[in-house]
Amino acid sequence: MSSRKTLMIPGPSEVDPRVLATLPVPVIPHYGADWAEAYDRTLENLKKIFKTKEQVIIFPGPGNGANELVALNVIEPGDKVLNVVNGMFGETLSDVIRVYGGRPVETRAEYGQVVSAAEVERTLDRERDVKAIFAVHNETSAGVENPIWDIGRVARKHGVICFADAISSFGGMNIDADDWGIDVCVGYGSKCLGGINGAVPIMIGKRIWEQVESRRTPILSRFMSLKVWKQFFEGWGSLGHPHPTSMPTTVILAMSEAVRLALGEGLDKRYRRHYVASRALREGCRKIGLTPLVEEEIRSNTVTVIGVPEGSDVKIRDIMEKKFNIMIGFGLSKLKGRSVRIATMGLTASPFYVLPTLSALEATLAEIGLPVTEGAAVAEASKVFHAG
Repeated sequence: MSSRKTLMIPGPSEVDPRVLATLPVPVIPHYGADWAEAYDRTLENLKKIFKTKEQVIIFPGPGNGANELVALNVIEPGDKVLNVVNGMFGETLSDVIRVYGGRPVETRAEYGQVVSAAEVERTLDRERDVKAIFAVHNETSAGVENPIWDIGRVARKHGVICFADAISSFGGMNIDADDWGIDVCVGYGSKCLGGINGAVPIMIGKRIWEQVESRRTPILSRFMSLKVWKQFFEGWGSLGHPHPTSMPTTVILAMSEAVRLALGEGLDKRYRRHYVASRALREGCRKIGLTPLVEEEIRSNTVTVIGVPEGSDVKIRDIMEKKFNIMIGFGLSKLKGRSVRIATMGLTASPFYVLPTLSALEATLAEIGLPVTEGAAVAEASKVFHAG
């Protein structure tokens, strides 16, 4: 293994030392009074980040698995689902909808643009038998924040289910599930929250539980069936086993500490920190001739997509990693080959990470022969942090 890398990629993110400190302890079982207390406390704290009074569960697995759990339980064969697509992860949701028998109706925008709530409403008016809206809150392939707050209210107005994929925004950008009309929302543990891979919080509202109970067709899974999850937290909760499977207790306790730290920081302050850090990164990049590909009013606060000269992305990433031990992300799908992605998530939404990254980026651009004024990006970003 080479020396330790600094993770400026869009997940997994850098882990707070206080979270890492929870790992070298004896493993506790996924049932019993001690586990029940720790698990329930974690769920209650997660509700504060989702800003919900609804049910929260923790899914053991990847974020994509949690998205599939939602689709499996919400979609029945032939259901029409409006999917907001302006990036690769929105496109992935269309694939998931098809896998579970749904018919995706795509409301599209170009990468770097957003689908407005007005356009969503026009689609609902035209396609009157839509059952649900699926949308990615923070589209990291394009560096865009979709207006899920308005899309959710449109969904509520039209009586359709609203699902939000908040995997790359949870813990770094504001989410208000109950006020925004979100019925089901997938968060994440190891991006903005700064936990460990393998545990995914999911907020599940009353309408989802009603939908699950009133299905015409069976859910062709046991582990992924919310009916089974409900049986366990209602029937086995008193035994300290409120889930239908073994659980990665060490990972969940690490996430619990990350949640505690986020709440201790204060969510408004935390979200402001992510905003300032991403702005500092963007302004620093502009100063050395790199253009962020998204307009300010719709850009993500956790992932910045930066245009680079065609074909230079591999060289830039390679030098950054091998010479400076800093990992940045590559462009995806339509932006592959002409962009890089740099995250400001959790710990890295800070001058202690952004400024060294910009310094390394300056040196990297100079090494590949691009004109750069040494120190210009760092100086410009420092101004933003100072004013922040």
